[in-house]
Amino acid sequence: MRCSLLAVLSAGAAGWLAPAAWASPAWTPASQYPLPAGAIASSARVEFADGDVATVAYLDTGGVLHAGTIAPGRGYVQQLSIASSGTPPSLAVSPDGAAVLEWVGPDLSTFAAYRPAHRAGWDEPMTVAYQDGTLVTAISPTDSAAAGVTAAGGGFSLSTFRPDDAFATPATAGQPPDTGLALGYDEAGALTLSFISGSDVIAATGGLSTMQIVATDAVGSTTVLGVGPDGSAVVAYSGPTGTEAVIRDQAGERWSGSVVVAPGQPPVAAAISPAAAPYAIAPARQAYVLSADAGCAFLSRAPIGGGFTSSRCLPGGGAGQGGIGFIGGNAYAAWSGAGGVFGIGWRPAASAPGRVAKLSPTGSLTQALADSAGDFAALWSTGGSLTASAFETSGPLRLSASVPRTTQVDRSTVMSVTVGDPWPLAVRPPVWTFGDGTTVVGAQVSHTYARPGLYTVRVVATDALGNATVERFRVRVGGGVDDHRSR
Repeated sequence: MRCSLLAVLSAGAAGWLAPAAWASPAWTPASQYPLPAGAIASSARVEFADGDVATVAYLDTGGVLHAGTIAPGRGYVQQLSIASSGTPPSLAVSPDGAAVLEWVGPDLSTFAAYRPAHRAGWDEPMTVAYQDGTLVTAISPTDSAAAGVTAAGGGFSLSTFRPDDAFATPATAGQPPDTGLALGYDEAGALTLSFISGSDVIAATGGLSTMQIVATDAVGSTTVLGVGPDGSAVVAYSGPTGTEAVIRDQAGERWSGSVVVAPGQPPVAAAISPAAAPYAIAPARQAYVLSADAGCAFLSRAPIGGGFTSSRCLPGGGAGQGGIGFIGGNAYAAWSGAGGVFGIGWRPAASAPGRVAKLSPTGSLTQALADSAGDFAALWSTGGSLTASAFETSGPLRLSASVPRTTQVDRSTVMSVTVGDPWPLAVRPPVWTFGDGTTVVGAQVSHTYARPGLYTVRVVATDALGNATVERFRVRVGGGVDDHRSR
């Protein structure tokens, strides 16, 4: 998760390598996320594409909706500004930067706009519904997108988009008492949706023409949905004795019977882990459900086709917001409830989640998400600010570097690197080795080679948590200061 304004630029003949496993990953100290001036923290939505480019959507104090990007090494660049009702927006971003944004206009109609991949502008807004309600968006790795709204009195509208098409007028509509719409895409671009209709839990792939009643004992009005890359899915809902869930093995397959996941309700979040790597010891594709009652939060897990683990009481009862994400095969969850904001991790081979981390004594979680760089972050609003903490496994980033490809014997050669951390952690001065047994510390250094040859210059940047990143450059040293003139 890249919260600071950094860039990765290529220099020399090599780039940053994967972070060295020199430290145990840990949650970073809580720090303020750099929203633009005037942003209402509780309204902000932040999503990341590959390359750590953040798309940010937020309301200002006048109720105007803004959307733009924070690219590595740059400040906020606005792309869209439009009047709204003051309802927080919904935002989803694909790995290649395509995005869908949904908001409620001043007339209380719901609108959505699409931003194609690799574009700085948004397409013309389209009307999703002539009513407001609970907003939900989703986008696939293939850039298909969906925007839905569930009305307060029941019923929902859903519009979908394909990169080679445009938003349709509401293509799918649910009638009262349908409520609790949730959306998710698999890797192939197939949309799964779930909702509650009376006491029935409905799930469908593509549209309502494929809907199935997957459970008949719902007592709440909310579903949470997790969809895996291969189309496997989990739907969780409030049942008579706690949170219940149904699981689908893959897209188009039948759903399992409902099972009680945890004694508390309602469900807060659900997710499917990516498939395990070849020869992995841990089971592949596991379903996770986060739920809570007034006294406890619960995180439960089941392998696809297997049973859920027994739930234990975690702090943060009364959680209304939470999220689950993955770094490699490890699952991470964050939520806010009684006592503050909390985070936890669960390794695939472990029988139970790890120790709960209290990220903040106060605050209301707005998002919890993982990025491609190997960080899982929780963002919450408190005191008018958007605050963040990440379970960080990635090392510092290089903002810029200057290392010559060639130099000469007996010439003092200046080299420099500017580094920063994804989070406002202290970054130790870079350590340079020049391939001739010499080591120097500093952001800007100079070195004189005594013998000609091809040398590898190595730079190590380490943050306050001990996460390190290594870069190597090749430098060819000629025979003398004036050697090149005689050639």
